[in-house]
Amino acid sequence: MEESSSKKFSALKAEQTKAEAELADSDALHRKIQY
Repeated sequence: MEESSSKKFSALKAEQTKAEAELADSDALHRKIQY
């Protein structure tokens, strides 16, 4: 039980990190276009 919830948390954390990285990439892209 604990292991499964731990895996879920890890997957959630990975998704969040990926989303943040993509957001940063798109933000950098917009800045590049602006300037």
